[in-house]
Amino acid sequence: MLDLRPYPTEDNPIGFVEDRPRGKRVIIVIDDLFDLPNCYSDNYKHPATSGLWKLYDTVQTWDLRRGIGFFDLPDPTQIEERSNAIIDAIDDWVKLICCDEDCEEGSHSSVHEEYSYYVLVDFFFGNEAHLVGHKFIDYWKKRQIVPKEHEKLAYFSTTGAYPGFVDPHHLPVFQKGRGINQQEQLSHDLKEWLDFESVPLERVWEKSVGWFDDAKSNVVRHDFSSIEQYFIDKSPKATKYKQVIEDALGVKFPDAWWQDLESVKNIHESLKHLCGEVFCGNTHLGGCRNVSVGAAYLIALKVHQELYGNIDALASSPSFWKGSPRITSAVFSIQGKAEAKSSAIALYDFFYHTFKYRGSLKTSQVKTAFFEQGGVVLKIQLKWKATEKASDRSKSLVQMLMERFDSEEIDAPDPEDFRKFSGDTRPVVANNTRDAISRLWRNMMFNSNGFMSPGVVYMEKDEIIIASTEYLVWGDKEG
Repeated sequence: MLDLRPYPTEDNPIGFVEDRPRGKRVIIVIDDLFDLPNCYSDNYKHPATSGLWKLYDTVQTWDLRRGIGFFDLPDPTQIEERSNAIIDAIDDWVKLICCDEDCEEGSHSSVHEEYSYYVLVDFFFGNEAHLVGHKFIDYWKKRQIVPKEHEKLAYFSTTGAYPGFVDPHHLPVFQKGRGINQQEQLSHDLKEWLDFESVPLERVWEKSVGWFDDAKSNVVRHDFSSIEQYFIDKSPKATKYKQVIEDALGVKFPDAWWQDLESVKNIHESLKHLCGEVFCGNTHLGGCRNVSVGAAYLIALKVHQELYGNIDALASSPSFWKGSPRITSAVFSIQGKAEAKSSAIALYDFFYHTFKYRGSLKTSQVKTAFFEQGGVVLKIQLKWKATEKASDRSKSLVQMLMERFDSEEIDAPDPEDFRKFSGDTRPVVANNTRDAISRLWRNMMFNSNGFMSPGVVYMEKDEIIIASTEYLVWGDKEG
């Protein structure tokens, strides 16, 4: 979903912005191809805007963001007048989204000092490649509309550093790249400069670029028949396939799963609903698959691995994947790229907080897991019940949720505020089990074609149930 809006007016925009009422980081991009919505139609994006789209898509997964704005790079014939007009527009937007209620016009103190600002400026204007980026930065520094100690400045250019150019400002230079299929993830250096914290599942999405597109990957191919042949022939590609899957997920699967072709097939098809070129949260091609029951199980495995260093409690059966032909049944509806990633992260966080140890016992809270009704239902049994309070809590999870949902406003606290208070640096969206449930509930409402999802996620006593309504036979425990 494209949420960028023209700013300051629709008739004569100087920029296109997107912001929200939480987060403490603001990204400002100055580029003559700032008009991203008009470079976008259906599944086509202008190749020259590739780097800008990569930045925009990455920021959508960043829960610490307050806003991102793409503003025009001034024409060299009107450099002073145009630069000041652009800076005026940025100043108004920043104050609009970051000011305290009592902020004073024209004062640096009017901008909340807890915010951080990341300003990326293109080198060149127009096809003639007029070198104007450094001149814009001259005016930016003269105006200094945000606290200097809270800003970062850098160049963001298609080709990177300009040969022979001596920058008077001595700023870092990051390359955008050109062509929508080129360098589909932001560079590590740029993410580091942006203080970008890896979100859960980012490793999976980065490592699965090209999967299920036979023109891009000769190992993780689309049709399972190719994969099946690897294992039938005992080809080196079978070993390679296992390695790339386990490396991307960060999980070592039981050998028995790889020795059974039905299990391998179900893993392969479930991956299509979590990553690679056909997952709607990780593709420029308009992927048509979102998180399924099987994909939800893969997320649960990853969470348990990261919490406890193993997947033993979730993978006790060597035939876990067998007899589950419907594990690709949808839990989430088709969503926009940002919403689909956010939904997968919300499910990750839900598992994280429900699996995490309670009280003084720092051991896995999972007893077992199993599919039912041919894979339409995933059940995960825990060592605690939603109706019972933990040793370090005065109320049960059910009681705390009833209090939260009794409020007119249901939302989670800002993660950055939480981390400053608690000292927790884990890159997650939700702060606790209640926040995780609230965010998962919210994300299950996103639907590109309507509202709500075809799946349900709920907890009953000590069981988490993830089910799809696509083939579900209510009350039929055997299926």
